[in-house]
Amino acid sequence: MDNFFKKYMILEKIGWGWYSEVFKVTSYTDGKIYALKVIQKEGLSADELEILNNEFRIMEVLRHQYVIKFYEKVDTVEKYEYIMEYFDGTDLMEFTLNNI
Repeated sequence: MDNFFKKYMILEKIGWGWYSEVFKVTSYTDGKIYALKVIQKEGLSADELEILNNEFRIMEVLRHQYVIKFYEKVDTVEKYEYIMEYFDGTDLMEFTLNNI
């Protein structure tokens, strides 16, 4: 997370999984709230890394009112870090079921 410390302040950890953690952050530049997802590369296969890279490429161009916006990504030797829209109050599945 060193790459984002100059731009974002971590407010709290809001999620985690086998290889990733998600943090609620605020931007020093615009004061907005975002989500920072950190995915550790260690333990991921070459195929899994390729799938993640394909997912990033899709997220960079995908824009829809029901899709969380992707803003930026840092790719280091150890991990991927990316900033995306923060959605408060529910998870994506619950939101989708209640709004579509």
